[in-house]
Amino acid sequence: MDNTYKTNRYGLYLTQITAVTDQNTTTNIAFALLSSETKESYYWMLGSLNQIREEQNNIRAPLVIITDMELALKNAVKAIFPDCQQQLCHFHLFAAVQARIKRDWQGDEPRITNNKEHNAFKNNPTGLFKAFKRLVAADQFSDFRDI
Repeated sequence: MDNTYKTNRYGLYLTQITAVTDQNTTTNIAFALLSSETKESYYWMLGSLNQIREEQNNIRAPLVIITDMELALKNAVKAIFPDCQQQLCHFHLFAAVQARIKRDWQGDEPRITNNKEHNAFKNNPTGLFKAFKRLVAADQFSDFRDI
C-alpha cells in the first residue's frame, strides 16, 4: 500500500493497494484518491475496503500489510485490521538506510576496524549497503549470522 504525491491535476493522493494471490502473483485490489494523508482519510479508505471484504464471504482479512510506516496509516491499519502484521516496505527501508549511511559516512574512505569478524563487507558505503541488503534477504539465522 503506497501513495503517489499529487501527480494528478486535482492535487489528490493516489493510493494503490496490491495483494499477493494464492498463486503467488500480485494484483491490484483497490485504488483510492485521497485529499490528505490523515487518520480520517485512511480510516475511510480502509473501512470502505473492509466493508467490501466483509460483504464478500470468501475474502479473508489481510494477514500482512506492507507500508512506508506513515503514522496515520499505521494507526488506521491497527484500528481496521487489528490482527494484521505491519511491515516496512523494502524500498523505503533501503532508502532510509542509504540516506543514513550517506549522512554518517563522509566520503568513500574505509573505516578502520580492529575486529576481523565485522569486516564481512567491503569497507566503504557501497559495501555496507550491499551487506545490509544481504542481511535483509537472509532466509535463515545461519545466513544472517554469516553476513
